Amino acid sequence: SGYDAVAQALVRTIDCDDFSVKLQFNPRRIVSSSAKVDPAAIAARPCFLCPANLPEAQLGILYRRQFLILCNPFPIFSSHFTISSLEHRPQAIEDNLDVFLYLARDLAPSFAVFYNGPQCGASAPDHLHFQACPVGSLPIETELDDGRLILPISKHLYSSVYRAENLGRATLFIEGSDIGAVKETMQKILAVMKSAGATEMEPMLNIHATFKEGKWRILLFPRQKNRPDLYYLEGTEQVLISPGSVEMGGLLVAPVERDFRRLNPEIIRHIYREVSVHPVLLERWAHQLSLTTD
Repeated sequence: SGYDAVAQALVRTIDCDDFSVKLQFNPRRIVSSSAKVDPAAIAARPCFLCPANLPEAQLGILYRRQFLILCNPFPIFSSHFTISSLEHRPQAIEDNLDVFLYLARDLAPSFAVFYNGPQCGASAPDHLHFQACPVGSLPIETELDDGRLILPISKHLYSSVYRAENLGRATLFIEGSDIGAVKETMQKILAVMKSAGATEMEPMLNIHATFKEGKWRILLFPRQKNRPDLYYLEGTEQVLISPGSVEMGGLLVAPVERDFRRLNPEIIRHIYREVSVHPVLLERWAHQLSLTTD
């Protein structure tokens, strides 16, 4: 029934001059888009990703003896998987970079893997999980190769960092052929973001990864906010868009038809500006990373 809903979902494209986005009207996603993720709400509900709480019909494939590959019950794509830890532990990327990169390689060439940080898009921030979708599902995947300005930040033999311009939101990406080098590069980016926030908490970040022809491409969307102010307005002024990796990649899921009909380039640019880190901060991080160039 979830995939039937995706097949029947309304989709339209909005041109925002330098970039475009797709809108999907998908009422079943209201469960995720409106999920309460504050500590009190999480403590009050059973974890829906723990194996003991999965619906009886939700079978899974064991992955590396640590994760279950599950069909997402509220899919956005024609194939949409949740890769959930068997152990109940918090959503966190830094200690799980290896499995994230292995997933991208193991599910290639058909699928991309993505990660929503605990404070920016994860509807289960209390349980470690990743997601997978068909490669090419997000507009940004092709826009990075459309001839637009790509600025190299730090270039290494096996892993390099770039900044994509004119996408309406802060975007970095890594390309590399060696898993150790790619992991180290991701760790450096996380360290730079942590130092800017003067905190040990995980920086707000969405990540999307593909593996093609022996090389990883990791898209990183540094965030400063979980949901835009429009999300918290009341009545007809509310816009129920809760950006995660999918939305930052250019596919905005609208569970409310009113939002699907009225979203326009101005509102979309506003949402991206509000939830992304400021361009000045991104440039500062890029400078810090450039100092690591070989």
